[in-house]
Amino acid sequence: MGTEVARRKPFSFFRALLSLMVPGLGQAVAGAYSRGLFAFLGVVVMGGLTVYTAAQRPRYPDYGFSFKTTLVFLGETAALWIFLLALFSLARRYVLRDEFVRTFSGVLFALLGVVAFGGSVGPMLSMTIPADMVRQIYGFTALAGAAVTSAIWLWAIFDAGGLDPQEPGPVTPFLLLIIVGVLILGSRLTQIDLPKAIREYRDTEKVLSSIFWPWQAAFDYEASALEATAKLEAPCVDEQAAPPVNQPKEGEPWIVVTPTCGELSTRDTKGHLTYGTLLTIKGGGFKPGLPVKLEWEDPIGNRFTPRGVGDTEIPVGD
Repeated sequence: MGTEVARRKPFSFFRALLSLMVPGLGQAVAGAYSRGLFAFLGVVVMGGLTVYTAAQRPRYPDYGFSFKTTLVFLGETAALWIFLLALFSLARRYVLRDEFVRTFSGVLFALLGVVAFGGSVGPMLSMTIPADMVRQIYGFTALAGAAVTSAIWLWAIFDAGGLDPQEPGPVTPFLLLIIVGVLILGSRLTQIDLPKAIREYRDTEKVLSSIFWPWQAAFDYEASALEATAKLEAPCVDEQAAPPVNQPKEGEPWIVVTPTCGELSTRDTKGHLTYGTLLTIKGGGFKPGLPVKLEWEDPIGNRFTPRGVGDTEIPVGD
């Protein structure tokens, strides 16, 4: 009576090296072309989206700086994942010998990775991004995106080395990493601040209710607005010829802006802001409980909302 012995396919360092140089190349050499294509696209697309998204902080994105920063983060996070993999491998061999515990070893490794990454965020950001360039990039987005990209790349390397073309195995880790990366980058692209949304759940509830129950927006309502205007000259050519300062008015909305002659703020090509003249704005006569919206109007009548500094909607107390 014969005994069938299961033999583990030897690890191919050649295919792993190929996927290290070009993600997915090792899978392609093994004949798993679609698997290799997914690995390649996963690394390239996730890395590209990370560079693009992280660079969107200033008005004029510096993609070169974002690329270099993401590249450094890619190496740092890859080193962190390799260290954790080695540590986890030793733990499985010498510590986690119980079969029940080994069943959930993947979950334990994921938790270990989250804790290690969370503890490394501060040091990595401070070491990689110069203090004068902090406002030129979304540092955490670059770091988190690079961490996901390096994890996908490492998965491609180990997957290529241990791949059996007859039984390629599941791609669940790859899909989970893609989902995590999309959530991280998507929250930045859509400007969703999840911690703030949780802290300010009352305001979040109002926004979500209008999304899930939008019927109020399906009707037209008669609207009225109270307006007050104040003239000012910018850039300031002659202070003596500047518009006069408004005076408060009883029984109607009023706004006073001082000074009425000044300079506009400017930004250079790297997005650095140079402040113009500081304005003091006072007003009254508006309906209590409703916000007052500040707008600028140019000489030809175009209105726009100031961007970049300060609130443009001011609540009026009861």
